[in-house]
Amino acid sequence: MLTKSQARTFFFVGTGLCAIAFLGLTADTFRRSPRRPTPTRSLRTWSRASTSWESSNCMGCHTLFGEGRLLRARAHQVYERRGEAFIRAQLADPEKMFPGSAR
Repeated sequence: MLTKSQARTFFFVGTGLCAIAFLGLTADTFRRSPRRPTPTRSLRTWSRASTSWESSNCMGCHTLFGEGRLLRARAHQVYERRGEAFIRAQLADPEKMFPGSAR
């Protein structure tokens, strides 16, 4: 059994070692993480895209079994790959683009 003094010492040493390990691992994570570029898109653009996402009921198809995390592609990536005409047609009538599927 530990005495009061030994228990206090054990607590402080253990807490200190855990804090050092935490700080070391945090520093290592930041060191290994790739540098992300500063976002160039404005908050207004993001807000407009988010409003479009909600008003077009994109969430109806782009979810995992109807609940949980959203599965949506980044709009600018879809635009780069498919073009504006595809996005407009998809938003206008999703069923016409992919008949009989839950895309």
